[in-house]
Amino acid sequence: MSLQGKVALVTGGAQGIGRAVVQSLLHSLAKVTVVDLNKICGEECKTHLDAEFGEGNCTFIQCDVSDGDSLKDAFQRTVDQFGRLDIVINNAGINNEKNWEKTIQVNLTSVIKGTYLALEHMSKEYGNEGGTIINVSSMAGQNAKLKEPKAENNRVEELEAENPQLKDLESGINRLEVLEDEMTSLK
Repeated sequence: MSLQGKVALVTGGAQGIGRAVVQSLLHSLAKVTVVDLNKICGEECKTHLDAEFGEGNCTFIQCDVSDGDSLKDAFQRTVDQFGRLDIVINNAGINNEKNWEKTIQVNLTSVIKGTYLALEHMSKEYGNEGGTIINVSSMAGQNAKLKEPKAENNRVEELEAENPQLKDLESGINRLEVLEDEMTSLK
């Protein structure tokens, strides 16, 4: 699939994995909105990307993704600037054990809001051309261990009894695609 002329929005796009994704999209001739909370990193990132890929191919929007209005504004500004939206990559994430509520707002709630906003701007049901949504998460969520191994085994057995398809997984629950039918039907 060619990305030339496609428009992407990447949260957490000014650094780390997000920045690498942004660079890859720009290499593929897509237009990209870099959404990031860190204004200094975001502006520095945009300066480097403009130098490498030319001005007008990307924009930076400072945004706290846990603020629904700010996130909605970032989506609208992307469409206003580039005329469309084809790809949304919900990549922003934090790890803050002391402020776990903020972690949930950023790592979970903003991904859900970002997905709904993406559907509003891309879904064929709303007269758009469709698109792609990619939700990035940390492997840390898959490595959580209970303090009591027997309790973990009992819970896995309970889950397998409730969901026979899980028995086919070799090493426990790695990924559960609860919305597989609904997601694959949105082609």
